[in-house]
Amino acid sequence: MLSRNNGLNTGRYGNGFTLGWDDIDIGTGRAQTMIGVATFGEGDDGLSSNTDRKDFAAYLRVEPFTKMKNKWIEGLGFEVTGWWCNDDPRVVTPAGSTTSGNQSACRRLQVQDHGDGGRQTLFQFTPTNTTGRGTQPYYHTGMGWRIGPYWLRATRDYQDYNWSKNTPRQGTDAKARNFLIAHDLFVWSPKGFLTGDSTIPGSVLVGTHFERNDYSCGFANCAAGGEFKRNRILLREWDMWYFLPNRISVGGSVLWYDASNVRSGRNQVGDNLGCGAGHRGSSCNWTDVMLNFRMYF
Repeated sequence: MLSRNNGLNTGRYGNGFTLGWDDIDIGTGRAQTMIGVATFGEGDDGLSSNTDRKDFAAYLRVEPFTKMKNKWIEGLGFEVTGWWCNDDPRVVTPAGSTTSGNQSACRRLQVQDHGDGGRQTLFQFTPTNTTGRGTQPYYHTGMGWRIGPYWLRATRDYQDYNWSKNTPRQGTDAKARNFLIAHDLFVWSPKGFLTGDSTIPGSVLVGTHFERNDYSCGFANCAAGGEFKRNRILLREWDMWYFLPNRISVGGSVLWYDASNVRSGRNQVGDNLGCGAGHRGSSCNWTDVMLNFRMYF
């Protein structure tokens, strides 16, 4: 949830440049790396970021045993990502005038659920200090292990917000943490049980993952309309996909959420879901069921 909501993996269009190196020989395995200077992500799906402030990013993936032809270790890999998002407190209007505000998505810590439509805001904090030009560092670490039709993934993510541009950070600043562990298994294909992949028509994939997200800001009732200062959000997901020819798949997902705090009031999460409506900072859990059709071009 953190990497989607901060915009790094599915966010705004930006500009800049990146340099990447693929399939680097490291003896018994291989590596991949990337560095870049650009307006990466910047926080919202499908929008553009009107700023001349550039971010910095670096990525490294190492698969140390791919050449050893040992089924137990050749599918092991590790990765690390660093993203240093430089916020821009200016808002540039169409007429070209400049005022203070929250044009850069680095100016806000927000998390929403994964609904394909009508996403609900579970935590939102915008700093009161809108004049600083701090850097919001985001760090991702992960590992994966693939053996036959099974794939295990685990990640840990950190993001600290320093809008006040002070060290140590002031109480108005915020932080976010995420932990995820996931399992995927191809259970069937025309070749038989426990075979298949996404390129073989007729393959069936089942998967599940668990993640914990922790968000907080620096003083009482600083987030979500002044109702609370922290939120713990758990997500458990179960998926099944059937792969058709020509990069097409159909399937379904069940997502179970548990939030330690939800907003009250009209059109807020507690009111929408009927849990904690009218009570500040109430906990809530709910389930989303989605049917999906995917096609890649």
